Amino acid sequence: ETQGGIMPLAGFTRLTAATQAGRKTFLAYRVDVSLPEEFRLLSYMTNRKEGLRLDNASALSGALFLVIDQGMDVTSIAKFLGVSKRTLLAKVNAERTRRAAVIAGSKHAPKLSELVCKSLSVLKSNEKVLKEAAEAAGAFKMSDSLVKEMVKKVKEEKSEASQLAAIEKIVKESNLEKTAGKSVIPFPTRTRLV
Repeated sequence: ETQGGIMPLAGFTRLTAATQAGRKTFLAYRVDVSLPEEFRLLSYMTNRKEGLRLDNASALSGALFLVIDQGMDVTSIAKFLGVSKRTLLAKVNAERTRRAAVIAGSKHAPKLSELVCKSLSVLKSNEKVLKEAAEAAGAFKMSDSLVKEMVKKVKEEKSEASQLAAIEKIVKESNLEKTAGKSVIPFPTRTRLV
């Protein structure tokens, strides 16, 4: 049952046959669904059971919802929806890092790419360091390779203060500038040869 009323998920052939046979009732399972994602996932599950394949993007989206929001097991969901466990685990870690950065207060976290979030996932144990790293990565639109370098330098440091200093140092050494939402890497001016 959805907010709009009762909607069949599966059993359309049986429903049609019962209607054609003139039956007034039809045995069915009734499931109360509060979220549109739940309805979509129930439909995925019945389609999978009946041999219909999901496209990979839909399956991953549903799997992410089940693992992150519903707390289900990665291995069983990957197998059930037919997605790569490794891919699902990487996406789950990236999304959890993004959410941790948002909770820590990073304004730029929602816009970070999956690769950047994957690199930052190592820093999840310290909210303040994760927030500063996510802010730097987002504000300066750092490349994934630069974020990896920053994470590597931060991991080498032991104290929180030295980790925060390492983030600041990477930003300064890379000559990144904040400019109207874009990052500019200054290049040396060209000299004209005569």
